[in-house]
Amino acid sequence: MPATLSTIEEALKIDYLPEVQEQVNNGSNYFIKKLKDKAEKIDGDGKNFYIAHHFGRNSGVGAGTEMGDLPNAGQQGYKGSSGNVAYVHGRLQVSNATIQASKRDETSYIRALTSEVKGLTTDLQNYMRRVSLGDGSGKLAAFPAQSASTTLNVDDVRLFFVGQVIDIYTLPNTAAATGRTITSVDYDAKTITISGAAVATTAGQIAVSTGAFNLEPMGLAGIISKTKALQTLDPATYTWWQSTVMANGGTGRAVSDTLIRSLLDRLDIVSGKKVEWLACSHGVRAAYEASLTSMKRFVNPMELEGGYKAIEFDGMPLIVDRYMPAKRIWAGNWDDLGLYYTSQLAFMDEDGSMFSRVPNKAAYEATAFCYETMVCHNRRSFGELGDLNEPNGY
Repeated sequence: MPATLSTIEEALKIDYLPEVQEQVNNGSNYFIKKLKDKAEKIDGDGKNFYIAHHFGRNSGVGAGTEMGDLPNAGQQGYKGSSGNVAYVHGRLQVSNATIQASKRDETSYIRALTSEVKGLTTDLQNYMRRVSLGDGSGKLAAFPAQSASTTLNVDDVRLFFVGQVIDIYTLPNTAAATGRTITSVDYDAKTITISGAAVATTAGQIAVSTGAFNLEPMGLAGIISKTKALQTLDPATYTWWQSTVMANGGTGRAVSDTLIRSLLDRLDIVSGKKVEWLACSHGVRAAYEASLTSMKRFVNPMELEGGYKAIEFDGMPLIVDRYMPAKRIWAGNWDDLGLYYTSQLAFMDEDGSMFSRVPNKAAYEATAFCYETMVCHNRRSFGELGDLNEPNGY
């Protein structure tokens, strides 16, 4: 049967969309899989969410003498937080030449469409994986102070790729350079090369995905930050809304069982919640495994749902992810994390057609979208062990 835009639309919806949803929801990383399994749709106006947080205990409980005064009455403390979903889109194109050729050969459009869908799926997976561990700002890396150049040092090159378009921002919200394309990434030198004129950076400037500054879904880095406002609550004002960050003043230190245990115990003390997972970078995992080997101990691998693997620490998984920030371990539980959405992954077709003409191109495009964000119910139950050494090469 010859292919038309209608038959391609039908293939995308019926044959490809379920596979894309499965791969993105369950194949991005373990955090996305766990949260997608319990994702909640936002009610009400379909955009905002509200969460009530219990932070204060009743002080009207205590002991006294037989005929003494009763304790002064107290009450539980509550405070609400709110926020919005983030708007995530992905696009694919089918050339007019492919459509015309498919009128003679059905398999040609199947091959072309399969290639496009696989590419879109991979891109969505990588995006969801990155933002699940980000802070909602779009930050990819930070710059040191350096003279004007198109080859720039960054503190972490792992989130860059050739062809990526970035903006450079001076915090809190000033764009220093925009629309620069990455032309080269040097993992050994920890540098990126950008298009356009040379740029001088100051310490603390950041690179973000172009046009996405402060617009990405919230992720674990934002939740575990001790200083970042989250869901309209500033931890400087509401100290009960602070996560636990155990750093070493910027001085590197060796990871050890004792250090990890100190983080777990601190979270138990400040929140009363038991840690259910740990997360780290490849470099921290390598350092931890080396410390165990030096003591003639070996880690036990853990098999997690969805085919994911981790190493074991005291019966809980230590999850490794390529997008996990370096030199730290995160800890938390599943009950206090959530994923709120207004729209799950689908293709736009409200105007009656999934495809639209690409301006000035002999091609058509389709747009996939999902509107969601990660949410936190109890920030004190999450923590970070920072300033951990990683071996050379990481």
